[in-house]
Amino acid sequence: MVDNGQGNARKIPELTLKKGELTFDGETDTITIILKDISKPYSEPGTVIEVGSVFVLSEVKNSKTIVYLTLNYTNILNLTVSKADVLKKYDPASIPYSFIISNEGGGAGIPFVVNIQEISSSGSSEAGIVRPQCTMNANCNSGGACKTGSCTIGRCSYANKSNGAACSGGTCDGAGRCISSPPSSSCGNNLVDTGEQCDDKNTNSEDGCSSTCQVEVISISSCGQVIDKSGRIYVLQNDLSLGSAGSQTCLEISADNIVIDGKGHKVYKSENGGSGVGIKIDSHKNATLNNMTVKDFNIGIDMSNSNNLTITNSNISGNGGNNDAGIKVQNSFDITLINNIISKNNYGINTNVQGINITNNFICYNINHFNLVCSINTHDFIGSDNYFDQSIIRPTPYFNCGINLLTNLRTCSSSTI
Repeated sequence: MVDNGQGNARKIPELTLKKGELTFDGETDTITIILKDISKPYSEPGTVIEVGSVFVLSEVKNSKTIVYLTLNYTNILNLTVSKADVLKKYDPASIPYSFIISNEGGGAGIPFVVNIQEISSSGSSEAGIVRPQCTMNANCNSGGACKTGSCTIGRCSYANKSNGAACSGGTCDGAGRCISSPPSSSCGNNLVDTGEQCDDKNTNSEDGCSSTCQVEVISISSCGQVIDKSGRIYVLQNDLSLGSAGSQTCLEISADNIVIDGKGHKVYKSENGGSGVGIKIDSHKNATLNNMTVKDFNIGIDMSNSNNLTITNSNISGNGGNNDAGIKVQNSFDITLINNIISKNNYGINTNVQGINITNNFICYNINHFNLVCSINTHDFIGSDNYFDQSIIRPTPYFNCGINLLTNLRTCSSSTI
């Protein structure tokens, strides 16, 4: 992230939180996972240990253990949350969270600013958080040691604030802890307050964050609609049908940092089936396609000269009528395919690149068992828990697809799809 320079961004399309709490703290430049009701301590209670780059603290309360796992970026990065030095807490949710992590600049003696922006609809809250006085000895001044979240001597050096002083989302208590309270909503203050999904320091609409600080989406209702606003979420309002006239591409992504949510709708070729392209991206980065069906084109999804592209929870079937593929990947990298059906295409996935991550996909019943097709060189696929029928790969006469990095392969007949 930092090495690639200002403006570089990475998307975490799905982060499932089943237990514990996840906090991003822009004031202390830390990321912490708090695991509660653990049966036994991970380490000696009250003593911070380092496991790689993670600081681990175990506490025992009422025979139950709480474990804090902390990444501390103090003096390394300036971590911000929604472009502000605030604390944000995420609770377990049935719907995965989604984030964009971006490099906002720095260098030449100034710590790089790395921003974490939530783009999912899952709720989060910072009400009632009691932040420990310390998580490691370095947090305590005057030579104090950190024991069970408190300094034996001195005050918490990250804040050094007196009782009643303001801190992120609340006030400090006499023990040097920050006790958060529900903030009042004030759209446009550059803080993501309760009831807000975003805050971009203004109350303008049509910029991705509305005048009431709700994430704005752009509706797609027909093929040919322009997708050119970087950082925006596009949502299909209905099935999209491409006829024989005009452009032979239904949707073309023409900007970076794009999300298209299909909402379960279809993108399909209604006339001259087997021709044209369903969705195309060329020379762009950071795009996510989710929850849609793409069918009856020559190429279902065409990705070229691009990077950091993700397809999830989609059905790519019945494509390749003119001897092509459901998904075609050319000269691109950081490609991830998760929880998709890729079936009954001429070719399932046709690629000339290496390292495509395929996880929990149903890649079956493509014509003549052409599931993975590699056009040049030896191209390894990575991932696990994919379903294949009798022939996993189809090489050209001279080059093979590499599947040795795929784990837990499954047969199509064992699937419930």
